[in-house]
Amino acid sequence: MVYKPDEDVDENNPPRGKITAYPDFSDLTAEQQPMALDNYKCKSGHQQDSYNWINKNLDKDMFFLGRTATGKTHLATGVYKKQVIKGKHCLYITNYEMLMNCGAEYFNIDIRNFYTDFDLLAIEETEKFPQTQKQSELDTFFYIINKRYANHKQTILISNYTWDELIEKIGKENAEPLNRRFADRGMVIECNWEAWEK
Repeated sequence: MVYKPDEDVDENNPPRGKITAYPDFSDLTAEQQPMALDNYKCKSGHQQDSYNWINKNLDKDMFFLGRTATGKTHLATGVYKKQVIKGKHCLYITNYEMLMNCGAEYFNIDIRNFYTDFDLLAIEETEKFPQTQKQSELDTFFYIINKRYANHKQTILISNYTWDELIEKIGKENAEPLNRRFADRGMVIECNWEAWEK
């Protein structure tokens, strides 16, 4: 079930995950609150090309890969905010939190389908699995990704790994289909430009 903005939610039995009910972005972290596409600054040609593609393809799937402090979360949050403002039902969550919310019930279809119904699902820290990627967790993750793909639902993934590191983490047999899914309906964006100074 997807919880719509005008529905009453039982505070003693809240839905799993953080729900964006209104365009105040209250489900985003304090660090994410000021992030927007309009205030993102590019420092290289590749970065500018990626930014331009994102701005022209806000409804496409996107998979951001690369080191920390390269602006992946900033870009993903900017797209996410624009979709919320357009009235879409969106969820921004970490992979760890999503899989923990599924708990031991990895094969409970109702719980897994909760994550497949949003217009946009943005999953941060895609490389992090609660039990170091037990097969049941990988099965749950790919069930959600594949069903969203089949239903033409927008998905954004963000990982602090490079592509080679992700292959090592989840295996080539899992990484390559993921790459094909996102290349087919969007773009895999390797954020290998210079990191911002902290």
